[in-house]
Amino acid sequence: SLTGHVQVTLAEQPEWQIDLQSSKLNLDNLLPHHSAVAQTGGAVSQGQNTLPLTRPVIASRVGAPPYQGLQSFTAEIALQADSVRWRGMDFTQVSTKMSNQAGLLDITELQGKLADGEMSLPGTLDARTASPRIEFHPRLNHVEIGTILKAFNYPISLTGKMSLVGDFSGADIDAEAFRHSWKGKAHVDMSNTRLEGMNFQQLVQQAVERSGGDAQQSQENMDNATRLDRFPPDLPRNKGPLPHADRGGRSSLLAV
Repeated sequence: SLTGHVQVTLAEQPEWQIDLQSSKLNLDNLLPHHSAVAQTGGAVSQGQNTLPLTRPVIASRVGAPPYQGLQSFTAEIALQADSVRWRGMDFTQVSTKMSNQAGLLDITELQGKLADGEMSLPGTLDARTASPRIEFHPRLNHVEIGTILKAFNYPISLTGKMSLVGDFSGADIDAEAFRHSWKGKAHVDMSNTRLEGMNFQQLVQQAVERSGGDAQQSQENMDNATRLDRFPPDLPRNKGPLPHADRGGRSSLLAV
């Protein structure tokens, strides 16, 4: 439920004043979206046969320039929620402040906590022309990467704590657009990282043994997983997959 006040001044360009609070907000119920998990022969297949996500409610009618509806009003919006559920993720202490000035949406504050991590996503959406420009400046601190990968149905069994400082820009607020056409850069620091399904330490040990050398053995490297205590890459992004730039990691048995 939501409490607070909503005020509108009717004019050629309506002026909205919105200030809302909620103890518990479930966006999964309010904003339906297609599941990206497909059923194939009774088995769940992640990351395949994905359907496009529903466009945000600020999108305009079909055939109109994207987000053109923002040009028709001005608004000052504030929202606070004790807990918010979105794509299966449970956020707490969520706070949002944004303003719209006839097509220039300024998100000055969009932040919350995810478990013991913190997230902030300020940005702008300029829809005053037929070619919108969107900029976001994500800041993540000690967030569990596995939770985010699962929420967006990435078929990667990776866990660990991630901190990120980035700047990204694009023309559409959409997961597929971000993967393929957004630009930007970020510094990412990951700790206690675990990648299931491939144990690089064990592969190296076996190769050394086959060559007649001695290899350190421990219970750690017998798991079917790769562990890195620290993984600090700098990631430039330019329309497409992330390049392997300035990436490295280290554990007690392996440095990459």
